Amino acid sequence: MSNNSRAIVLFIFMLAIGIATITADNNSDSFHRHPAQIKTGKNWIFKEMPNSLHRHTQKLRGPLEVQITLLGSKPEKPGDTFVLQGTISSDESLGNIDYKWGLPEGVEVVNGSVNGSLLSITGGQPVRLELTLKTLTGDNHRVHFVAGATQGQTRFADATQYNTLIQNLLDESKKELLKSTQEHYQEKTRFKVFH
Repeated sequence: MSNNSRAIVLFIFMLAIGIATITADNNSDSFHRHPAQIKTGKNWIFKEMPNSLHRHTQKLRGPLEVQITLLGSKPEKPGDTFVLQGTISSDESLGNIDYKWGLPEGVEVVNGSVNGSLLSITGGQPVRLELTLKTLTGDNHRVHFVAGATQGQTRFADATQYNTLIQNLLDESKKELLKSTQEHYQEKTRFKVFH
């Protein structure tokens, strides 16, 4: 099985788990948990969903958020160069932010810094960092971007991943999952089943 096939199978498996988790129903009247606070942007599937579907699905996270965007065209053959933009944003002002790009074997840096630090970031004003890369093979490569900061005694970080060949497919799958989840919720709210 090729790396691309494995990545697609793994992604579909993760989608199935996500749908099962979202649609799980808590039937206990004696115990009711409230969902963790949701931040829009990173949590694409939750941003337009009612709170009743958020049970047991959130992770605690700090105010930091990272994203990767492709600038220009994606690499299609060995030797192609491409530019990724890492965005670091925060809901509040933070100091001493460290960042690092995680590059797989088969990708090399043409221009830009793989890691570094920022003295501060202002809430609501994202910082964008560009990295020019060259692919040495025609495979799908997973590039990671992570940033971390300390606030008081708490250290927190956020990470994201970009797939050089199949990112469009993954993004479309996310949209389809969100759409089907919304349709499922609308259908569920039309009929009330009493236990």
